[in-house]
Amino acid sequence: MIKHYRRGSCDRISVSLCAERVSTLSELHEQLTFSKLRFESFLNNLSEDNIPPLSMQGAPIDELIGELKQLPQFKSKHFFFLIDEYENFTDEQQVVLNTLIKHSGSNYSFKIGVRELGWRMRATLNPNEHLNSPADYVRI
Repeated sequence: MIKHYRRGSCDRISVSLCAERVSTLSELHEQLTFSKLRFESFLNNLSEDNIPPLSMQGAPIDELIGELKQLPQFKSKHFFFLIDEYENFTDEQQVVLNTLIKHSGSNYSFKIGVRELGWRMRATLNPNEHLNSPADYVRI
């Protein structure tokens, strides 16, 4: 459990996720729980007239990692997002995640677990941009 956090960190993280402004970790936790429920409700009742507020792609991750790096215990750490069973993602989901990988910040990386031939899409949301080895990924 993180006991120390910078003043305003919770507020900046909540705003980056289109949630209500908060000032404490417990309020952030509660607000993110409500935001997740609201988002799930939007997805289950999606229509063109009822689109949820969305953040810029990757912005909440950058904000969260930036705030964590300000804490003494995380100052020199590098963060990893572990994604398993990538082959189960739809082609569109793979493209979105490829975009996050291509434009990830310097303080975090993605580790992807995928079966042979399960990585079907190499493109990002920009059709002229693809993930390239070794610049964007390394196969192990």
